Amino acid sequence: MKSCVYYLLLLSLIILISGCNAEMKLVPRDVEFSSFYPASATTGIEPFISLYWGCEYAVSYDLLFGSDPDNLDTIVTALVTPDYYIEPLFLSTTYYWQVIAYNMAGIAFYSPVMSFSTRDPHWQEFYPPAGIENMPLEVFFSWNISRDLTENIQYSFYLGTDSLSLNIMGSGLIDPYIAIDSLFYNTKYYWQVTMNNDTGILNSSQILDFTTKEAEWEIIAPLDEEIELELSVLLQWQLTGSRNEIASTIITPVKSAQTESRTNQREALYLFDVYFGIALDELELLVSGQEPQQFQLSGLSYRQQYFWQVKALYMGEQILESEISSFSTRDRFTEFYPANEEPFIPDAPVLSWDCTDGVLFDVFLGIESGYLNQVASLISENSLPVYNLAYSTIYYWRVDALLTDSSLWTGPELTFITTTDPVPPGYKLVSYLVRAEMPCNIDVVYRVTDMADEPVLIYEDDDFTFLEDDAEIDPVESLLEIYKGDEINSTNKTVLMIDNSTSMDSLLADIKLAAYGFVENMLPNQEMCVFTFSEQTELIEDFTNNQAALIGAINSIESGYSSTNLYGAFITGVEYWDDFYYPENLVKGNLILITDGSDTQGSTTLEEALEARGKHLVYTIGIGSNVDTYALNQLANEEFFHLPTAGMAVTAFSTIQNELTNYLNSFYWLHYITPKRGDFDHALEISLINNPNTGNDAIISDTFNSLNFFGILPGVFVNVDPEAGLPYGIEEYTIADSSMHTLTATSYNYEVEPVYTWEIENADIATLSFVGFGGKYALICAGGLEGTTELTVTDIANNRIRRIDIISEVEIIFPR
Repeated sequence: MKSCVYYLLLLSLIILISGCNAEMKLVPRDVEFSSFYPASATTGIEPFISLYWGCEYAVSYDLLFGSDPDNLDTIVTALVTPDYYIEPLFLSTTYYWQVIAYNMAGIAFYSPVMSFSTRDPHWQEFYPPAGIENMPLEVFFSWNISRDLTENIQYSFYLGTDSLSLNIMGSGLIDPYIAIDSLFYNTKYYWQVTMNNDTGILNSSQILDFTTKEAEWEIIAPLDEEIELELSVLLQWQLTGSRNEIASTIITPVKSAQTESRTNQREALYLFDVYFGIALDELELLVSGQEPQQFQLSGLSYRQQYFWQVKALYMGEQILESEISSFSTRDRFTEFYPANEEPFIPDAPVLSWDCTDGVLFDVFLGIESGYLNQVASLISENSLPVYNLAYSTIYYWRVDALLTDSSLWTGPELTFITTTDPVPPGYKLVSYLVRAEMPCNIDVVYRVTDMADEPVLIYEDDDFTFLEDDAEIDPVESLLEIYKGDEINSTNKTVLMIDNSTSMDSLLADIKLAAYGFVENMLPNQEMCVFTFSEQTELIEDFTNNQAALIGAINSIESGYSSTNLYGAFITGVEYWDDFYYPENLVKGNLILITDGSDTQGSTTLEEALEARGKHLVYTIGIGSNVDTYALNQLANEEFFHLPTAGMAVTAFSTIQNELTNYLNSFYWLHYITPKRGDFDHALEISLINNPNTGNDAIISDTFNSLNFFGILPGVFVNVDPEAGLPYGIEEYTIADSSMHTLTATSYNYEVEPVYTWEIENADIATLSFVGFGGKYALICAGGLEGTTELTVTDIANNRIRRIDIISEVEIIFPR
């Protein structure tokens, strides 16, 4: 029973399933399209897109796509989803597409043909930008779009001077740039770019414009309005910027065949015409169609203004014109001294000039232009000294020449300005020594100079004011005396240093002759030493006043080495003496250094030499055109002589000798006795009466201390030693051996500089062996017999006498 039931149920199930299958085969569903994206005829689509569509009862799809609606390509089959992404697309292009859908029975259903259009390209980053001016003649054009396109996109470039008619300058460009050269000057250009593919132009950029620069002329020579040119002149010019290069370090410019050819022949792009004349509006053509940017002129006239202009033909079409320039040729007269408008001319200048073909000259001078006085007529010399000109005055002068062809040439009117009064009114007082000595002596050594530090020798005692603690010193009670210049016992020490390096060989003979004359004219109180220097410094003769020895030393100088230790020699020279300003023996030295060159050794610096100089007086003499004028001028704190020839050293030596004499004679020695006593400081001032100079250097102001000062009677004394209790010296002197003994004379309260004589009563007891320094010092020794004799010292200048006893304890037995 149960088996039957199971069988019936199984049979029913089989019948049911069989019925369903029969129903599906009999009713397949049709595909239904419901929506599409993008909708048909949509525009502005980016060059990439996902296509979508709605569809029911479809199990797969084929997609057809293309730009020709009648010839679409199947780009994908058996899609199982209703969408598909497509890229890249062309810009500015209309595309068509269609979907084929298949149902479960494999039946194809076709959608309508849909369409959409991609957007136009977004052109950007144009160079040159629209409206830019002053562009070079070679331009690198570049552009960009908002998104990269397919590899099939190319560009065409258009350029022209008419925005409605542009010329194609480049096609098939893969990259968005191009270089174009050989543009015209000062021209407005228009340009445009098109985007192309195989089907043609897809899109065009806007039309942009720019303007090229104007032609830039550079007049190289002569400069505009240049003067004093010779009669042969080379005109030179250049069109600047005509070779402007495109920067190509990042990308290489693409040039058309036309521009490449022009670049290779760039020099031929410019042909020049030169116009020339003596009138601005009447220039004549000198040369036409030349390529060189220069032209030689010759045979010009003296003192003539000329005008010239260059015109260029660029690329056979464009004419470019330079400005008109001018220049002037020189006068027949040259090398004027003073030069025109030259200031600071001395009051007795030597006017000089050169004149081409000039034979005889008339010279005119005055203080008003156009009204000059003739000061010389038909002179043959090219110079004329004039005298006694006024200081700080403008002078006008002119020279006329009679030429070799007997014609008259009138020179230009020139001016010069004389110097101001070289020495403003007033005087300086320079202190060198203030000394206070027992018993109560005050000594001051000083100089008086003008405001230019030159010596002044004209003052007498009553021209000075002497103050002690602001009270005027009584000249009678103080026995005040002033000794001037040659009244002071002074010594001038001169160090003569001669460069004997090999470059001096041709000059040594003349320098020696000049030095001989210098030695022969030595001052009575002058001592001299002689050095040579080249690689090393050598002392040829030490300080002496023996003229024969000095001349012999100078004569022995021979050529040294090629190396010149100028600065080292200078230091040796200035350190070879010391200056002393003691009134009893004033020593003032100087260095005279002669050279024809400079320091070539480099072992010592100029700064070290200047530091060593200090206040030592230095003269330098440079001979010839190769001297280091800067260094020699720095080293000389007195005067630097720059001489064209060695023979002129004679004049330099004479000038130096006169200056040394005046320098020493400008010293003053003030001596007086002071009434001040006790351990106190006292102020001392010296000034000139009615001195226009009111500065600090118009007064000598110093102090002294009067500790241990005491009064003393007038007289002459021997071996004064106040510190040993002998303010009045000794009464007797004992000789106990056979050696020399020194006695010193001292005068108190004298009226004139003392001069002493010595006399011994009995020379058998003591003898005088030496008396020196104006008799101030005497040497005595035993005469041979024991005993006592009288020694007399006389201040013959002040009529004072002192007698002391000389006791000899020495008996000398002389052989028979």
